[in-house]
Amino acid sequence: MTLPTLALTTASCDSGAAEVGFDRASRYGIFRDLVWFEWRDRHGGFFLDLFESTQEDWRCYRAALGERVEQTDAFLARWSMSGVDDALPVVGVDLDDARAFARWRFGRLPRWDEWKYAATAHHNYQLPWGNLARTEYSNSEELGYKSLTPVGMFESGRHADGPFDLIGNAGEWTETVEFDWSAYAALYVIDVELQRDPGIDGGLSRRLHAVASHPALAPWWNTVVPLPAFLATQVEPEGIARKVTGGAAEPMLGTDASHPVDPRRMLPTERGSLVGVRVATDADTLLDALLAQREAPSPSDEAVLRRFLDRNRSHLAAAWNARASRAHGPLAAILAAELGP
Repeated sequence: MTLPTLALTTASCDSGAAEVGFDRASRYGIFRDLVWFEWRDRHGGFFLDLFESTQEDWRCYRAALGERVEQTDAFLARWSMSGVDDALPVVGVDLDDARAFARWRFGRLPRWDEWKYAATAHHNYQLPWGNLARTEYSNSEELGYKSLTPVGMFESGRHADGPFDLIGNAGEWTETVEFDWSAYAALYVIDVELQRDPGIDGGLSRRLHAVASHPALAPWWNTVVPLPAFLATQVEPEGIARKVTGGAAEPMLGTDASHPVDPRRMLPTERGSLVGVRVATDADTLLDALLAQREAPSPSDEAVLRRFLDRNRSHLAAAWNARASRAHGPLAAILAAELGP
């Protein structure tokens, strides 16, 4: 299958690129593409990146950590079935990788309910574009491409000015733990099988058995039905599977055809050649991250940040007012000027 090509202007990790197209890979570049979702039921709303995080985004992140270009290229080549291309989504990241990258970009990972809210156009449709499953609208199982495409290719596959590729292409980590007992039990059985091989550390069953000795949770334990995830996470949250959005290998509608793709379930240490990351944030998380920054931004980064703050003053003002009296650090003056008084 031949897909249309997408013109891509890559960015420098040193910032300074114009605020157009995909020139967004530097740390502050995230402020070019954060989309606000108003949601009164969830403390006002949240931001979601317009695009899945790209290989170019990942390069800039790893360069900031001091990683050699050769190491980054080797990682990208190992995990991307579509090759190394700045416009492709980065894949092969585990939960900690995804979290660390999101923090570097002043954000966090989305929750499943946030992703679903965005992917159903504010709960108005079954899919971002409407209720009809259209093969040509996303790089999902129906398209039959079975590989990654550059981010942002499917213009028709989004709602209004909403994010691209919420359906299909790379799956995306969320922070949400699986609460469904039957699905969780299936993971438990798989992990018990892994435990029979001493050379494999499945991890999940060890953590479940740790619950059995926990003073507060032991009364809930039984040997027939595994403890539900929301209790197990009280003991050791890093050993419990998270929901991952569907990618190119999954159908665009869920099994009951009433909601977008069913989530995959992955343990935090798992990696996948079709699983990447999209950055989310909210007013509180974002402002705390900016105030924690200890280095002043470059003039071009400051300009991008100021434009973002100006566009989103109404969404950030209340959270800023709760912090203004104790705010300090190199970004405090910028925040006060844009979100003041």
